[in-house]
Amino acid sequence: MEKENISIFLIGLSGHGKSSLGNFLLGKHIFKVSDRNQLCTRCISSYTSGNLTIIDTPGFCSLNGYNEYDDNNDILIKEIKEYINKSKNIRAILIVVNSQKVRITNDFKNLFKMVCDNFKYDILYHISFVFTKSSFMNYKQK
Repeated sequence: MEKENISIFLIGLSGHGKSSLGNFLLGKHIFKVSDRNQLCTRCISSYTSGNLTIIDTPGFCSLNGYNEYDDNNDILIKEIKEYINKSKNIRAILIVVNSQKVRITNDFKNLFKMVCDNFKYDILYHISFVFTKSSFMNYKQK
C-alpha cells in the first residue's frame, strides 16, 4: 500500500523561523534562512521529500493597527488562500512563533485574526502553534 502524501503549511510573522522549521522537518537545508531577522522567503515555495511536503511562505510583515493589513499582507493572504484551495492533503497549518517574542502583540493578534477571517472553518481544525528559537537547551540539566 502506497503512503499518502502529507502537506504541512508554514505561516507566521517575518523572522520567526518558518524556513528553519521547514528545513528541520525535511532533515535538509532546502529553504533559505538568515541569522538575522530579515526577510528571506519572497514567495510561497514547497519541497517534497518522500511522502512529506513542506510549504514555506513569506512572513507577514508589520500588521498595521488592529484590523488594518498593509497591501503586501493582503496579497499574501490571497496567494495563501489560492494555494490552500488547490492543494491536496494539507494535514496541518503550523503558525510559527518566535518563543523569544512570545508576548501576544498586536502583530500576533492580527495574524491569528487574519487566519480565522480568511480561511474556511474546517481548516481551523488543522492549525497548530510551533514555538521556535527556544533557548531551553542552554539551561544546565540538574
